Amino acid sequence: MRDARESVRGYSKENLAGYPHRMARSRKGITMEQLKELISKYPLLLVGAILVLIGVIGLVPFGEKTYPISEPRQWIPLALGTLLIGVYLIGYIRDMNRPHHSLDRVTGGINRPAANTRVTRAIDTDGWVKDMKSNQHVWLVVEVGTHKWPKADSIRTNQDGTWRRTIFEDGSGTVFSLSLYVADAEGHDKIQKWLDIGGLIGYHPFEVDIPGTRRLARIENLQK
Repeated sequence: MRDARESVRGYSKENLAGYPHRMARSRKGITMEQLKELISKYPLLLVGAILVLIGVIGLVPFGEKTYPISEPRQWIPLALGTLLIGVYLIGYIRDMNRPHHSLDRVTGGINRPAANTRVTRAIDTDGWVKDMKSNQHVWLVVEVGTHKWPKADSIRTNQDGTWRRTIFEDGSGTVFSLSLYVADAEGHDKIQKWLDIGGLIGYHPFEVDIPGTRRLARIENLQK
């Protein structure tokens, strides 16, 4: 397989915009990858906390300047931030009450396509999954280096655990991998939200492991 960096460069700027490839450290020693992972895990909580802070201090930071907020309008970011934090806490409590099953017990594989083969834009796939619980889901994910693009929608398996799906790959890169992931309720919800937001602003890849998921199988060196 090509060097991962060469494959990533083959993808469109729209797919990779906003995601620097090199690791950078802040003055406090937190890397950009760690910051992205934190944002990907707790987006509502972080945005809510920032809005609450803006509302409390009454200032909006913009670049190197800050802009004051007049007295009545301070309640707008404060209320929005409190609402987002509340939504996060409700989801967290609801998730705590869900039955959790280990993803480690689940096994699965991809029968088609085979590794090191040439594919078209429409890719016919099939495979199998075993020992998956009712609150777990499987997804196909296109991977280029560390970048991951889940393919809508989650896979519906037959009673015997087999599945079949046609996916469409429109990235401009010529070499990629196709992986099968199992996701718990948290991972499934995070992928669904990524798809919903991506439909509005464009699909930026996951650069870190998707929380609540585990890779079951990977078909490498697929070529278009």
